[in-house]
Parts: sequence; structure tokens; C-alpha cells
Amino acid sequence: MVDNTIIIKRARPIPAPPRQPPAHLNIGSYYPQYAAIWIRDAPGLIIRGNKITIEGLFNAKEAIMLINSPNVIIDNNEVTGADKLYTTLDAQTSVHARNNRKRFGTWPEN
Repeated sequence: MVDNTIIIKRARPIPAPPRQPPAHLNIGSYYPQYAAIWIRDAPGLIIRGNKITIEGLFNAKEAIMLINSPNVIIDNNEVTGADKLYTTLDAQTSVHARNNRKRFGTWPEN
């Protein structure tokens, strides 16, 4: 996934508490609405040079969600509209993130 422009326009309001993903990882209802990129079963994936914009009533919690994806590289992306760059949802997933930019502000440590 290299050199793309990704724009997500969300119209739904923020989910009611608890805002954590459901324990059974219901991909079809929760995740696609609140993250720009959802990665599953993609070992060694490279996410590089993308411009990711999430528009809507509130910032997304994260721009990228990953599950069952070891050794993912997230490099040199620019993100707008997310509080965190990424979240891993299981112990099998590992990420090497560097040189990513938050358009407004800075990233907290992942």
C-alpha cells in the first residue's frame, strides 16, 4: 500500500460507551466506521507514502487497525483526523513505524 490518497468521510456520531472494540472483533459493524485502514492477515505489509484523511464529527481513535499481521512497516505517511497512528489488536501483530506525520499536532507514543 504505497503512495495513495485515502479520504474517509464519516457521518455517524461517536459510539456510546464502552468505546472499546467488541471482544469477538466484529469487523463488519465497528471497525470500518472509525478507522481509515483495517488490516487483517497481512504479514510483512508496507504502508508507505500515503496521505490519510479522516473527516467527520470527531477524530478517529486511530488511523490504522491491525490484526494477525506480523512485521508491518508504517513509514512516511501523513495523517489527518486521528488521535493515534495505529492500534494492534492481538499479540501476533507487530509494527515498525517511523517518519509518520500528524498533520495537526504530534503523535503520542504507540
